Amino acid sequence: MGRLIHIWIGAVVLVLFGGCAGADAGSTEMIRVERWTFTSELATESVTLPVHVDADLPSRPSTYSLSANVELPASMRGTVLTFAVPHLLAHTDLWVDGQRLQPLDAPPADQYRALGPHRWQLSPDMSETDRLSLRLEVRSTWTQAGWLDSVPRLSTTTRGDAAFLRAMRLNAGFGVFGFVALCLTGFAHVVVFVSSRRRVSAAGYFTLEAIFGVTYPAFVCGLLQPVFGVYDAAVMGVGLILTTTANVYFVHAYCGLGRLPRWWWMWTAIPLVAYLVWPGPFSMSTHGAPVTIAVMFANCVYQTFVGVRLYRTHKAPVHRWIVPLAWPMAHVLSLTDFAAWIGHGDLFGDVRSGAFGIGFVALVQTLALSRQHVFALRRADGLNAELTERLALLQAKNAEVERLNTDLRRQIEGRSSDLVATLASLETSGMALAPWTSGTVVDQRYEVISALGHGGMGDVYLARRLADDRELAIKRLRAQGVADMARFAREAQIISKVQHPNVISIEDVEMSDSAGMYLVMELVEGRSLQLHQDRYGDLDWCSAVLRGVAEGLVALHALGIVHRDLKPSNILVETDGKHPRPKLADFGISGFTGRMDTPRPASLDGVEEVASAETAPVRQVPRLLAEGPALTESGVVFGTPRYMAPECSELGARAVGTAADVYAFGLIALELLFDLAPTTRAPPLRDLDLEGLRTRCPACDPDALAVLIQCVDPEPDARPTAQALVDALLPSE
Repeated sequence: MGRLIHIWIGAVVLVLFGGCAGADAGSTEMIRVERWTFTSELATESVTLPVHVDADLPSRPSTYSLSANVELPASMRGTVLTFAVPHLLAHTDLWVDGQRLQPLDAPPADQYRALGPHRWQLSPDMSETDRLSLRLEVRSTWTQAGWLDSVPRLSTTTRGDAAFLRAMRLNAGFGVFGFVALCLTGFAHVVVFVSSRRRVSAAGYFTLEAIFGVTYPAFVCGLLQPVFGVYDAAVMGVGLILTTTANVYFVHAYCGLGRLPRWWWMWTAIPLVAYLVWPGPFSMSTHGAPVTIAVMFANCVYQTFVGVRLYRTHKAPVHRWIVPLAWPMAHVLSLTDFAAWIGHGDLFGDVRSGAFGIGFVALVQTLALSRQHVFALRRADGLNAELTERLALLQAKNAEVERLNTDLRRQIEGRSSDLVATLASLETSGMALAPWTSGTVVDQRYEVISALGHGGMGDVYLARRLADDRELAIKRLRAQGVADMARFAREAQIISKVQHPNVISIEDVEMSDSAGMYLVMELVEGRSLQLHQDRYGDLDWCSAVLRGVAEGLVALHALGIVHRDLKPSNILVETDGKHPRPKLADFGISGFTGRMDTPRPASLDGVEEVASAETAPVRQVPRLLAEGPALTESGVVFGTPRYMAPECSELGARAVGTAADVYAFGLIALELLFDLAPTTRAPPLRDLDLEGLRTRCPACDPDALAVLIQCVDPEPDARPTAQALVDALLPSE
């Protein structure tokens, strides 16, 4: 970026100064013609240039003349001469000894003002005499047509003397430079602002500054006349006011100085009123220009104060304090134009560098923005490197935490197994414990906040872990009988084996004399599926819930675990953004089985399923032998009859496999999608024909409906696996 800018500046220098010294080879003589006779319809008088004659001109289009006699020295006679007027912004004709000359730089005739400068060439025949009679006829179409701020000169050249050519090239080059610089930088910042509007408001203010600021170099180059006609000067004045005000806002946004007060725009209102009252070409320079310059200098003083204050702040980088000082430096470069605008003529020769000052601001501020961008990239690289390092440390820490969690789950599982074995061998006895109240501290580790719910076997509380203030759920066994405690420990053993986002996780299992036996589990921010009946029938919501339940069953069945009591009240639903996330809970009567969707892990060998007294037995069947301690009474079946598979009543709790969970899943799906609530008896298959379900849910996938019908098939072997449900019934999008 910096190299390209250096090339651009070098090219501008070559354009501005290339050929300036080569006006004409050899020695050059020049006569400055200062004394003229001014004649208008209002007055005739002798004047010495530079001078303003607008007071002796009517405030309407008119014509005046300037006449002078020039004594030619012998050295200039019989040679080619060039008569040049550096600054006269009006259409002008030259008459020499009564003969009208053709200008070397003819302005467009349809423009109300000429841009200047003016040049005419005298042939050797015309310079043979020792005395020339010169007459300039000037068309006064605006106030500055009567401002004769430069002295005409007669030189022995074909194009003009070196000083004249240098000023002409510089003025033209400055105008082009300012116009091109503002257009290019303004367009670039428009792209930046539009692409990331929320983060770079400074680019938006810079865009406004460029749009309004380009009016001045466009005025100098004559580009406003074809569009605005005689009001181009008024448009330029308004543009300067708006660009200097936008620059102040840009400085505040770029330097992080906060917002300006709303009354700041009053600075803009003052000159705008002046241009509305005096918009014409004969009043703008008289009334509008001084007000514009005053407002611009007021903003300049303010920005100088801001830049100096930032400069004195040692922590502020160079590009931060150079931005507010760019506009004051541009004002210094524009002093020649300001002086001419308020009627003081060309105090610094014939060069006017205001357009260059405008372009200079755009260049400096673009360099500052580029430097800031480079700094931002370097900082981003540094932050990325730091982030990479922290990520590596975090990954290592997460790996360590995962290892500790694995050890913790293994410890919980081992403690649960030991409790199961120990309690199963004891005599049945029990005692009732008083319920916990808010503020109760459990084993100096958990503080009870409130009660969440009650079940047949235990109570659930919201608690806060004192070590880290994390909120958790504590399930406490209400009746502390030995058999109940054994089944409670088996529930902890089962949950500790599963780690899945759709299965509730366990944090701890403990038994103490004061608190009794309790499980510490994650707190699910949500309600049970049974309490979401208002969402039943919502296809998208229900599909997301059923998919999560199916994925949770996949995790359970892969470990040989059968839930045995799958129902809406045992499915907790939390909201993850806009999507529901179900979690399987309440494993009080869950157990292990040899019938798994995947090979049974070796760690489960010798482990027997567990039953719970949370639900009443519904039928007696012969007891099946198991390798572990027997926690289920002979022939007892546990579960919720409405969601139990037919084989549960025939074989008993310990004999059912994973197909029983799939059967319950099918009943839940039919209830969610079609409001087919199960009764104590399973729905007849004749009521679940595919065409009937498609009629009730036209948006449902027919293949998915067929799978639902298979789920409630009376034969366990005819039902799909949980993984088949995920793959076929509820495929991921």
